[in-house]
Parts: sequence; structure tokens; C-alpha cells
Amino acid sequence: MPLQLLWRNYEKSSVVAPSPTREAWAWENDEKTWAACARESRLQKLRSLKCKTYEPKKDTSSSRMLKWQAPVRSAELDVALHVNLAAGAQKSRVAESFGHRAIPRCAIHVWVEAPDGTQLAEARGSVCPKNARSAIHIHWVCRAKSSPHCFGDAWRLLKEQPFPPQAKRPWTIPQALLGILARIGETFGMARVELGAEDQGSQKLIQYYTDLGFSSKMAGKVFGELSMDAPIGSVSAFAPQSWMCALPLDSFNAWPWLWGDAERPSLSSMINLMAAPDTWNWPVQWPGSAEMQIRTSWIDADAKATITAHLRSPMSELVYCRAVCRLKQESIRVIWLGNSGSKPVHACVRGRLLDGSLRSDSCGRNTVAVCVLGAVAAAARWFGTEILELTAMDDGCGKLCKYLQSLGFEQSRDSDSMSTSCRQFAQDYCPKAWRNHLPPDAHLAMLTKLCNS
Repeated sequence: MPLQLLWRNYEKSSVVAPSPTREAWAWENDEKTWAACARESRLQKLRSLKCKTYEPKKDTSSSRMLKWQAPVRSAELDVALHVNLAAGAQKSRVAESFGHRAIPRCAIHVWVEAPDGTQLAEARGSVCPKNARSAIHIHWVCRAKSSPHCFGDAWRLLKEQPFPPQAKRPWTIPQALLGILARIGETFGMARVELGAEDQGSQKLIQYYTDLGFSSKMAGKVFGELSMDAPIGSVSAFAPQSWMCALPLDSFNAWPWLWGDAERPSLSSMINLMAAPDTWNWPVQWPGSAEMQIRTSWIDADAKATITAHLRSPMSELVYCRAVCRLKQESIRVIWLGNSGSKPVHACVRGRLLDGSLRSDSCGRNTVAVCVLGAVAAAARWFGTEILELTAMDDGCGKLCKYLQSLGFEQSRDSDSMSTSCRQFAQDYCPKAWRNHLPPDAHLAMLTKLCNS
């Protein structure tokens, strides 16, 4: 057989890998990457994807894809708001080490269409419990340059609250979509919003996100992006109330829908998947050479976390505190404050302030033991705990109850326990130098949603 005929037969029998569609690519990447790949040749595009074939994920069950649509109003146009939530899974070697093939992941797509179906703006994000930040990641936010239904730029503005106090510019449709992503992230228990600002050097994009409440702790860009984040509450405020009322978020039970029929990992496995730390150590100013340590452990069956705090000197234990955090109830109960073995606080620190001086009745500064309890409350705020509880075990004279009331505790009517706000107690009685060594507030708040699912 001639060589030319052999080559023609080989061309006929060869299977060429199909190119990925724009929609399939956008679920895992951003639009700018797609535009860059679209300009390449077909062979170069397939090489850049590093796979022989790429097929869009098919929705095998209607319950794994949620689609919401509602008519809303901007400043000048009647538009249609679309929200798509796609439940999937993300492969993880860490998850495989704990006997799980993948981590659940929700891809969120929000966009606005004009009456003729023209897409005016869109935003994409995702939720995945793979880190200890409880953050929804924003992949892409964009809008059209103009609208054929309205002259000028008035079409992109919002009618509700056009000049919010936390922003220097009027609210726009892309900001509203960003706020809707944040509100959906709140249903999953997320505490922060993170994104990568792809600024080209003018600093305008970075300043734009700074005006929206985002900040960055990084010294420079990584792979051309500056990582920025913001509290989710400040971002969700950009969602218009009339738009949110049109969406069924109040009745949406996020985590049970995302898990579906998949096997759910234990609480300790989820913590390991997030690579969350469990121990914090730092030296204290007084006593000399003393060290503070806080450790967390997990009780899978009851969805609880045990927090233990030790203040030790090289010679002996000074203060010990043990508390149990009930994640479903968003509360923490102090089991013991004193020393190990149900002993009181060590005599050398009893009634002493952080600088070693004696506490007087007229002095309102905090003792060492109260500061240790404040550190435990600050550690419990990592899970978004709201209530701090304990039982006053005094000798009947009532002095301990009065002292706890001076710290902000209130007596319960139905029991002997006393309670106060965990957030306020941590703010008042955990020293600032100690607080800097502990994790930020509510970075693991999504555990509450996970346990209640």
C-alpha cells in the first residue's frame, strides 16, 4: 500500500479531542483565561489544558443543580436575575489519605440579562471546605460596556441606596452580584470573601476593591494576582434587599443539598482536610519564663470541641482551664478553671494582675486567671461561638457569683449556670498581645452549618 494512502487512512481513523465549550471552561477558570486560550490554535489549546479530551460535566440528577430566576429592577431597566448553583466534588490527596475521594464543592454563577436576553453582568464564585478560612472564593466579576436599551452608563446603576456610606461610588449591578455571592456564601456558614485582584499596574482595580472593604496582608502579587479578602457581612451589604427577597435563600438548606447522598466525613476528618491548627503557644510577660498554651481536640459523635488552656512555668502549672464547645448550639461551657485535678489556681498567681501586682477591689484590671478564661473565649470565637457558660461552685457565701457578675455574667433563671456573650468577654478580657497569637473570629464558623446538616 502506498505511503500516501496509509497516511490518509491514519487521518480518518484518528480521533481528535473536542475543544471545551466556553461554559464548561468557565466553571473551573475565569473568562480572561478562556479568552487567552481562544486565541491560540486548537492544538496549542489542548496542550494548555494538559488533557487529551475535555467534556463538559453533565447534570446526572436534577437535584444537583439549582436554578433560580427572578425579575428585578435596576435604576433604568427591568432585568432578569439568574442564579445557578452546581454541586460537585474536588479531588484532594489529603481527602484520600482520610478515606474520602473528594471534597464537596459548590460552583455559583450569578448574572443579569436584559429583556432581549443580552447578558449585562455576571459573577462567579465557589464554596469548598478545603481551608480553615471559611471563605467563599470569587473567580470572576464583569459587566458589558454598554446596553442597547439605555444611553450612557445609567443602566448599570442601582435604584436602591445609590450612595452607600462604605463606598465612594454609586452602587452598580456588578457590586450587587458580588453581594449576592456573599449572601449565598453566608448560607454555607462562610465568614469571609476572598479574590485575586489582577491589576495591570495602575492600582485602580486594587483601589476599587479597597473602597469595597477588601484588604491584603501580602507584600506583593503571586502569579500576577494580589490576594485580597473582606468580612462577608460588609460585602453582602451590597446586595439590594428587593433582589434578595426574590430569591428563596431563607428556605435553602445549603450543606444537606451540597452533600446529597455522598458519605460525609467525620468532624475530625474535616478539620484535617482544612489543615486547621490545633495548638498555639506563646511566652507571657509575667511570670518570667512562663508559657501559655491552648489546644483543641474534637469529639466526632457529639459535634463538640474541647479547648484546654495551660499557663505553665518551668517549675509548675499555674493556671488550667478546660471548656467544651458545642458547635450545634454555638455555645461553650467552662468545665474547670484553676489547676489540673480540680485544684485551685496556683498561689503565686492567685489575685495577681498580668504585671505581677496584686489586684485591689478598686482596680478594674484583669487577673491572670480571668485572662486565661478570656483566651479560651477568644479561641472559641474561631468557631463563631456566641454564648459563654459556666457554673459558679462557691461555698454558699455568694462572693464568687458577685465577682462573676462584675465580669459580665448573668444568672440563669432555670438553672444554676451563668452566661455571657462570648464575643464581648473575649474582647474585654483576652489581652491584645495574646489575641494576636490566636486564630481570627469565625474563620471556622461553617462548622456549625456542617454539623447541623
